[in-house]
Amino acid sequence: MHHRLFCLAVLAVLMSVSVGFAGTALAEHHGPRHPQRSRPSAQVRQEVAQQLAWIEDQATRLDEAALAPCTPQTRGRIGQLVAEIRRASAALRGLQVELVASIEAELRPTAAPQHPPVREPPPPAPVPPPAPMPPPAPEAMAPDAFRTFLQTLNEEGIESNRMGLLRDSLASGIRLNVEQAVTVMKAFTFGSNQVDAAALMCPALTEPGALVRFTSTLTFESDRKALRKKLSGGCGPK
Repeated sequence: MHHRLFCLAVLAVLMSVSVGFAGTALAEHHGPRHPQRSRPSAQVRQEVAQQLAWIEDQATRLDEAALAPCTPQTRGRIGQLVAEIRRASAALRGLQVELVASIEAELRPTAAPQHPPVREPPPPAPVPPPAPMPPPAPEAMAPDAFRTFLQTLNEEGIESNRMGLLRDSLASGIRLNVEQAVTVMKAFTFGSNQVDAAALMCPALTEPGALVRFTSTLTFESDRKALRKKLSGGCGPK
């Protein structure tokens, strides 16, 4: 009678252990495989270790109970349940390793994405320096200065002296327009001197078109031919 009661008690313990473990295994199988990020991995490992210790303790008790006098069928059932608990314990240890690896993988910092190097745009082409400004065009004598020059020229009584004064003034850098040059030509009496004066003044002119005016000022065709011969390269600026 006592052996029968003892076997029934062992079976009751086995049923509670198997039901409790079955519920735990079912939750592990159908529930989320990964713990929440808010739980530290050390806490999870501690909880799993406590569950494993509890299972090992129950398995040891069942193993001891199996050695007590009972019917062969009861002892066989006890041994079967003990084997299942130990297999479940081994599976739970595997889950423990997997769980720890998952937590460490989730908490491991991810490498920063690699971006292609940014290429700097090429520097702009150097801007060429501006072209130099052309020198200012020479200006003819001011009207007042020309009147003074012409008066000095007319005061020379000898045309050779007048020619010398014109040559020196041109060498000093005076500039004349076509109208002023024609007026200077008329300051000379002889046609040959007018031809020489026109040839002297050509490089000092500030405007083109003097040849036509010069030849029209001369009286004789011979003087015109002589002037054209002297000024074969043109007269005044190009």
